[in-house]
Amino acid sequence: MSGECIHGLDEGLCAVCYPKVTPEKAQTPASRTGSRAQAATRAPRARAASAPRAKASRQAGAAAAPGRRVNVDEQRVYHLTHIANLRGILAEGRILADANGEFQTRPEIDIAAPDTRQLRRETLVGERSVADFVPFFLSPDAELWQTMREGRDDPRLSAQGRRADPHDFVMFVSTIGALARHSASAVLASGDATAALTRFDSEREGTERMLRRLSVDDDPSSLQAAELLVPEAVSLDVIALVGVAGERARREVREMLATSPWKPKVAVYPPWFRAEADGA
Repeated sequence: MSGECIHGLDEGLCAVCYPKVTPEKAQTPASRTGSRAQAATRAPRARAASAPRAKASRQAGAAAAPGRRVNVDEQRVYHLTHIANLRGILAEGRILADANGEFQTRPEIDIAAPDTRQLRRETLVGERSVADFVPFFLSPDAELWQTMREGRDDPRLSAQGRRADPHDFVMFVSTIGALARHSASAVLASGDATAALTRFDSEREGTERMLRRLSVDDDPSSLQAAELLVPEAVSLDVIALVGVAGERARREVREMLATSPWKPKVAVYPPWFRAEADGA
C-alpha cells in the first residue's frame, strides 16, 4: 500500500500535495495574437449578460442535457458532527436519526436549534418525518455549513452551533452508492428538507435526473442546498473517510478510533473547514 501525504490521503490522491499539472499548449506568435483577439471579441458578450438571463440560460442548459450521465453511486455525501459527539457515535457504532427511538444519549454539542428539530419532526417525506432520517450534505461547502464557517447568524442553528469553532467539527464521508447498499430507502432532497418547494425522490431514475439537474447548474448553491436522507440509522462501516481541519483534530480522532473496530481513513483537509473569506 502506498504512503500517506500529510493530509492522510494516499500518495497522488491529494489535490493539495499533488496538484494536477496542466501542460501548456505551444502557440505560435500568430496563434497567440489570434487568441487575444478572440478573447477580446468574446468578453463584451459575457459581461453584457444579465444575472437573470444567465440563470435562465443555465436552467435551460440543465433541461436540455437529458443525455448527460451522472454517476449517482460515486456522488460523495457528507455528514457533519462536532468532535465532542464522536465518542458517543463510536460507542453506538452508527449514526442515529434524530427521531430514532434508540437515540437515548443526545449529542453533547447539538448544532440544531430546538425549533429546527421540531420542524423536521413535523415535516413529512412520504409517511415518515424528516427527523426519521440521517441527513447528509451533497457538498463539503453546503450552505448551512458555510454559514457556520463564516460565523453568520442562522435561525436553524442552536446557540451552541453558532458559538462552536468550525475547526472542532469532523466530516463523515461516504457515497450515495455505499449508502444505497446499506439502505434501499434513501431519499434525495433538492434543497432544505423542510422547505416548501423542496422536491424528493427515492427512485433510481428520478434520483439520477435530480442529481443531474443539480450538477449541471453552474450555480453551486443548487448542490450546496441539497440533502440526502437515510432512514433510521447509518452504520459506520459505510463511512470511508473522516475529514478534519488539522493535525490536532486528526490525533484526537485517531486516539478515539484506537479502541474501535471501525478504521476509516482520517484526512486533514483545511479547505472544508475554512470560511470562504479566508481563501480556499
